[in-house]
Amino acid sequence: MTEHSGNSDKIKKVELNSSIQQVLWKKPCAAIGAKVGLEVFTQFVGNNSEIQIELYDKNAKKLDVSNFKISGNHFWKEITIPEKAKDEL
Repeated sequence: MTEHSGNSDKIKKVELNSSIQQVLWKKPCAAIGAKVGLEVFTQFVGNNSEIQIELYDKNAKKLDVSNFKISGNHFWKEITIPEKAKDEL
């Protein structure tokens, strides 16, 4: 965590490291073609920053890549389970 020492009556610019705090699927399982909610919680990520969601199966085969914008350190989107999905994502 960034620490500050010095006068509190002056403006001091500090750089905060951004991070992903949590990623949640809103359902434990779903069929191909179904829509499932996906939530990503971040820390110190600016509004309108780009977020890239990559879906992989359990054998590390990339199934889909999508780019979105994040707002307020929170991203929520309904993701459609790809037709190529044969097992866990």
